[in-house]
Order: sequence, then C-alpha cells, then structure tokens
Amino acid sequence: MDNFNKNLIIVDDTDKIIGSKKALVSHHLKTLTLHRAFSVFLFSSDNKMLVQKRSLDKFVFPEHWGNTCCSHPFLSEMSFKDPLSDVKIHAIKRLQYELGIKENEVGFDDLLFKERIVYIARPEKSEGKFIGTDIKSQETEIFPESQNIMKEGLKSEDFGEYEVDYILFVKKNSSDLTIKPNPSEVMEARWVSKQEFDILFKNEKIVPWVRVLCQYIDPFSYFK
Repeated sequence: MDNFNKNLIIVDDTDKIIGSKKALVSHHLKTLTLHRAFSVFLFSSDNKMLVQKRSLDKFVFPEHWGNTCCSHPFLSEMSFKDPLSDVKIHAIKRLQYELGIKENEVGFDDLLFKERIVYIARPEKSEGKFIGTDIKSQETEIFPESQNIMKEGLKSEDFGEYEVDYILFVKKNSSDLTIKPNPSEVMEARWVSKQEFDILFKNEKIVPWVRVLCQYIDPFSYFK
C-alpha cells in the first residue's frame, strides 16, 4: 500500500480542515505539517494489549514498538461531514492491512473513541496535548493538488510526525481475531500485560506518540 502519494487531511490545532498535502511531504522534517491521524489500542478480554514493532521499511520511526495500529484517513467528502466515521473506516482497513485482522472481526461499533491529542515528534523532541472530543463537521472544500517529493535517498532521520491523533480503543477475545502481520509494515506483534508493557516502555525504542499519550493516560485502565 503506497501511502506516500495519498492526500493527507491538513488541519489546524482545533482539527479544522485547512488543506491537503501528500503524505511524504507532510512527514518530512523540512515540511512537517499538522494532519489528521488515528491510533488504535486493541485489548484482549484479559486486558492484554496487542503491540507491534514497526518494520525496517517504515520511513517514520522504524524498529520502534508502538500500539496496535496507527495511520491516517485520506481526504474525502466524509473527512468534512463525519470525521469520526471517516477515521473509523480507515482504522478498520488499516488493521487488516497491517495485522491481517479481518473487517468482520473488528467492526465500526467496536472502535470506541477516547480523545484527540495534538502532538509533534521530531528526533530531538516530542510533546503534545489533548484537545477534547467535541468533533465538528464542516462544509466540503476542494483544495488544489499538492506536489510530492522523491523518496529515493531519504532516510528515517529525515522524518517526523505532527498530528491530531484520534485515540480509539477496542476490546475483543483474542481467539476471535486473525493476527497475520504484514512484514512490510510489522516486524513483530505480541499481546502484552501492563507489567510487560511497562518493561517494554522502559527498555525498548517506543514510538513518540505512545510516550506522549502515556504522560496523560494509562491505556490499560480504559477497560477496567
């Protein structure tokens, strides 16, 4: 799935859509631009979280451990009219693409919206803040086609994140899920307890959005 040439949803820090840019441009440190994204935290019935180690092929934070799945909705009419539904639809597709979880195994109503966080992640610094759950629709706009950059010769150190991230929680029986990681996206996936996650958090490379989020909430407390 080549997302580099897709149009991300460019927003201001209130999550209002103000434009569109190609994904590669929006993540390059020289042109880092605030855009809409989502993060899925999938828990089993015994409150273990499915985490993944990002593939070496990823431009943004390869070989870092993260939550279950993260990606972006791409600009469409629904991005304006119903942002949360738009995010959920893309999240379901991404779970299948990255982890092999079928669309009938995690459905629309299974995705529970928790919060939105604005965060920025550069190699030297990461910070963020919650902006609340009051999601507003807006009139559809058409933006001019944006230009892309060539990915050849670029390194992971050239990229960062700057996102309004929709935080989605799911709880399912692990035995009801098909977990077949896509090696181009995921090096490893595993279920971890709170204790195992804390050890991972302390000793391994963790994606910055998870580190920022954990400053505000404990993901393992959501379903307690």
